[in-house]
Amino acid sequence: MSLFIVQRFGVYHWESFLFTDGSSKDKFFVALNCTIGDIEINLVLPTSQYETKYENNARYLIDTVVMDKNESKFFVKKTVIDFKNIHQIKSNELKISKITYKGILESHICKRIEDTIKNSKLLTKKRIKELVCEK
Repeated sequence: MSLFIVQRFGVYHWESFLFTDGSSKDKFFVALNCTIGDIEINLVLPTSQYETKYENNARYLIDTVVMDKNESKFFVKKTVIDFKNIHQIKSNELKISKITYKGILESHICKRIEDTIKNSKLLTKKRIKELVCEK
C-alpha cells in the first residue's frame, strides 16, 4: 500500500478533484494534518468565490480565513479558506499522480488559520483539539 504524505499547511494542486455532486475541476487544497504520515488527511479547499458567495452574507464568513488578492504567493485572487468545508480522506485514496505539492502557506496565514480553528463557533471541541494538534 502506498501512502501519500502531506505536510501541515502545505498547499497542493489536485487535478480533476471530484465533488460530491459528481462534477470535477482542478482545485488547490491546504493540508491541516498535525503529523507527517497520518493515514487520514484533513484538508480544506480554498475558494475564490468571495464576491459571489461570502461578501454579502455574514453567516458564511463564520469560521473562515479571508486572504486578500496576492496576500499569498499561491492565490492571486481574494480567497476564502472555509472551515465549514473540511474534507477527511484516507491517504491511500488520494490519486498521487494528480496531486502536486506547491509549498507551505506563509506563516502569518498559518497563524490566522490556527486562531480561526481555536476560536471556531461551529467545530466541536474534540475536532478543534484534533485540528490544532492537541491530544
